[in-house]
This record gives sequence, C-alpha cells and structure tokens, in this order.
Amino acid sequence: MSGQRGTWHLIPRRVRENVTIDNPPILEAFVLLATLSKDGEIVSRYADWPQPFKYLSFKENRGLAITLSKSRDTIAITAQKPVKGLVFAKRPGLSFNYNGLDILPRLKYIIYTDGLKENEELEWMFLGASESH
Repeated sequence: MSGQRGTWHLIPRRVRENVTIDNPPILEAFVLLATLSKDGEIVSRYADWPQPFKYLSFKENRGLAITLSKSRDTIAITAQKPVKGLVFAKRPGLSFNYNGLDILPRLKYIIYTDGLKENEELEWMFLGASESH
C-alpha cells in the first residue's frame, strides 16, 4: 500500500437507544488469536489476552511440550493450555528467529535456532512458571 492513495467513504454513525446486552452467566477468560499468512505460511501471529493479567490463573500445568530436533537447529512447541510469554534464555552466539511467544493449544510452533552447543540444554521461562526450565 506504500505510495498508493485511496478514497474512504464514512457511513454516518447510527446510534440505537435502550439497547440491552445480557452478560454471560459464567465469566470465562479466553484468548483470541489472529494470524497473517502469505502463500499458505503463517508469517505473523497476534494473541490478545484478557486484561488485567492479575485476574488470570497461570498456576495449573499448561501441558507445554518443547522438543529440540536432533540437528539442534529447530524447536517444536505445543501446549494443552495457553502459555503467556514463553522466553528462551539467550547468550552470546545463540539466536532464535522468534522469542517471547504466546503459545495456544492445537497449534504447533516451529522456532529456528542457531548456535546451540552440542551438550547445551535449552532454558526457558513463561508467565506463571515457578522456575526456569
């Protein structure tokens, strides 16, 4: 869209009065996910979490599974429950193509890494984790 110009037509605002909206009987927290794909490949993800975080519980087991490939250059990540802010520990010479992720169930995330030494273990942390892993 850079350099392109267009015309926008705004529709007059219509206001309804005396609108009643019922609250759901049970308050449920849920996470919304938006993805941007190009040629069938996801190039960007965005997760929107209920706010403020202090009212959410991250204490229960998230079912987080992190699997490092034999070549040590690919990390596969899945979770049974949403995971907020998964961060891999970095050091000089170690890099990740993504870091600081929100992991949602039923999706498999593939992260590429470079510089992980042969016997080096991955370290990570996420919101609600009792300790780093």
